[in-house]
Amino acid sequence: MKKQGKTEWTEEEISKVGPATVLYGAMEEAGRYQHLIVDTSGRLSNNVNLNKELAKMKGVIKKVRQRP
Repeated sequence: MKKQGKTEWTEEEISKVGPATVLYGAMEEAGRYQHLIVDTSGRLSNNVNLNKELAKMKGVIKKVRQRP
């Protein structure tokens, strides 16, 4: 994932990045592949915040896939 042209991230920068941002970067890098596996680290699906984040990630997937 690139941030303003750089590929190296500090631990502080990584801790501030949300899962949807990581997914977006992964989709940008994986453009030439047919499949991308996203692991939610086994968190419970009945967690409200997790479901909100998953909905946000779904929106990212739709947005990136619609681009030419």
